[in-house]
Amino acid sequence: MKLESIILFLFGLVLGSFLNVLASRYEPERRIFNSRSLGGRSHCLSCGKKLRWFELVPIISFIIQRGRCSFCDRRLSFQYPFVELASGIALAVIPYAVFEAFQVNFHRTALGLPIWYYILSIVFIVAALTLILLSAIDFRLRIIPDQTNVLIAVLGLAVAFIKSRYGIFGDFEGSFTEYYAAIFGLRNNVWLNHFSAAFLGLAFFGLIVVLTRGRGMGMGDVKLA
Repeated sequence: MKLESIILFLFGLVLGSFLNVLASRYEPERRIFNSRSLGGRSHCLSCGKKLRWFELVPIISFIIQRGRCSFCDRRLSFQYPFVELASGIALAVIPYAVFEAFQVNFHRTALGLPIWYYILSIVFIVAALTLILLSAIDFRLRIIPDQTNVLIAVLGLAVAFIKSRYGIFGDFEGSFTEYYAAIFGLRNNVWLNHFSAAFLGLAFFGLIVVLTRGRGMGMGDVKLA
């Protein structure tokens, strides 16, 4: 499992580098995935020089270049290594978090781990990567794209469907808050549970916006909640 974690971590670093490209090229009037954001070689945002392959190695290139562009010597944003590292950690840690939260050991079969474990792990990883991308865009432009909110909502529905389809919503399975999940008494129905959580999140953050008249939090955060 240690080798698998290392492989997932390294793959996550690569995905984080890709997320950095999407975040740095994102424009509010365009979709996140478009020909402009996906096409063309990576370049310095200050001087426009195209980066060579050894300047694109996640984290290592940033350290070797001491956080500066090798052409114009302008300081690079710490967003780059942070996003790469966060993505690497997400891929390495989430499968274990899902394994523990859903008590997968009790669902082992003669063929090994159940298929829903792998599906859920992938869904949660995609959700985490989406949140990381969203954070990078929000850090740069102070906006939260609706496209990321929609994707996260779809992933949430997918989680609820998987729980319902494979019957893995009994007791406290799947709740990262463990026994605290029983406080509101919403553990009887998976759909009621998820939609109640969405409503509570919306109400809580919406109240902050109302009470602070938009100064404490923006509507983008409410939509994300």
